[in-house]
Amino acid sequence: MHYDRVSGTPQGGVVSPTLSNIFLHVVFDKWMEKNHPEKPFERYADDIVVHCKTEKQALFVLKMIQQRMTECKLTLHPVKTKIINLRGKSEKKYPRSFDFLGFTIRPFWRKTSGGNKLMLSSFMSTKSKTSVLAKFKSFHIHKWRKPIEEVADKLKPVIQGVIKYYCKFWTTHTRYV
Repeated sequence: MHYDRVSGTPQGGVVSPTLSNIFLHVVFDKWMEKNHPEKPFERYADDIVVHCKTEKQALFVLKMIQQRMTECKLTLHPVKTKIINLRGKSEKKYPRSFDFLGFTIRPFWRKTSGGNKLMLSSFMSTKSKTSVLAKFKSFHIHKWRKPIEEVADKLKPVIQGVIKYYCKFWTTHTRYV
């Protein structure tokens, strides 16, 4: 049976990511610049992080974003859409870390010459580690009876991918992988 589409883009379609990016550039990026220019944000495709200084601000901006998306016939993912408290105090208890683009972003205390300081850091997410390790496991290397060079050739693209993506600034968080 054939259905004519009147809205949206086809799932997996070649132009879908481009059309979605153009749509969100207008619907979200430009709207944020106009209505909330003081709020920095990151957007990669449909994954968005908006930075707020207080809980009150975060609740207000989230409400405004939800209204904007509804006006534009979009819905926010009910599980992924949330407030994260990386610093400071809040009335309600919020998660202290989040995953974004394969990284877990979380605060940690670092001893400095001026005392302890709360810093943010990014680590390879558990989901990403699991995915890479599953890829290694799928090779069934333990069953191979091949020269080490062949094993290295098979592993090299995966290892290089991990290094190029996750080890841009530091490497210890990928040691287990």
